[in-house]
Amino acid sequence: MESKRYLTISHRFHAPRERVFRMWTTAEFLQLWYSPRSCQLQIHNYDFQVGGAFRTTILTPDGKGCHCAGHFDAIEAPARIVYTMFFAGANGEMVSPEAVGRGAEWPEKTVVTVTFDEEGGKTLLTLHQTLPEQLAKESGAYGGWEEMLERLEEEIWANVRG
Repeated sequence: MESKRYLTISHRFHAPRERVFRMWTTAEFLQLWYSPRSCQLQIHNYDFQVGGAFRTTILTPDGKGCHCAGHFDAIEAPARIVYTMFFAGANGEMVSPEAVGRGAEWPEKTVVTVTFDEEGGKTLLTLHQTLPEQLAKESGAYGGWEEMLERLEEEIWANVRG
């Protein structure tokens, strides 16, 4: 049986890892970049602690929403975050990927691990999601993550207080 290659993306930021970590872990800053450019993020709940839950909606330009929810599994500030996420109904209840237009091959839950490695005042961020890489590329999820990381780079310097 062939093993699946999961989505992994790395991005080097020209900023200290504490700043990059804070931009990723503070709802105020997350609101600025955690969606594709043409979309808007709504944060309904964001309890950043191990076991804490989150619930968000990404609104597309046509007004449709993609609801996601999950919980934080591990936090090692400022080096690593692990969270589980899934598609949700409007009230945060888990719904199947098929119910939101994804195919049967899409996992019901994925685990996202983000590491922040210090490199002489810069930060190498590596994102790993338990989503088959080919599926991520075909669905646009891969490109969406890349675009969000580009937005994060821009917001890090627009919001130096981060």
